[in-house]
Amino acid sequence: MSIVRLRTLTGKSIIGFGNYKDLTIQNLLDTAQHKELLNIYYFLRNIDFHEDIIKQLKIDQVYRIDKKNQTEEERFKRDYYGYIGKCLNLIIEEQNEKNSKNNIIRMTNARRVKFDKKKNIEHRVNAISSKGYLKYKNQSS
Repeated sequence: MSIVRLRTLTGKSIIGFGNYKDLTIQNLLDTAQHKELLNIYYFLRNIDFHEDIIKQLKIDQVYRIDKKNQTEEERFKRDYYGYIGKCLNLIIEEQNEKNSKNNIIRMTNARRVKFDKKKNIEHRVNAISSKGYLKYKNQSS
């Protein structure tokens, strides 16, 4: 029988891994990085959030995972991207009610990043190999 070590994060907890290893959960919430927190919640099995954070991320309204129950196979569903999208929509609707335009713009941009990555990569490749860019590079050297 294996022991599940569950790490419960609060607002002051430092993430300690990945791109945001030096930031706290509250820092990510303040900078409207809700999508990263939702990814951490849904894709990492040994990390859970405190009740306050779960309410701020609107997880309790969509689909909450019982991470303490090791034998439950429901927590490995494939619909996590749908759950993340629903949570983000609920957060954006709440921001609309509060009329905070900056957070709305950040949240909608965070949702678009996934779909625009491929387009941005193609644009960069085309820009670097364009005739005008190569002329500029040759003349400036």
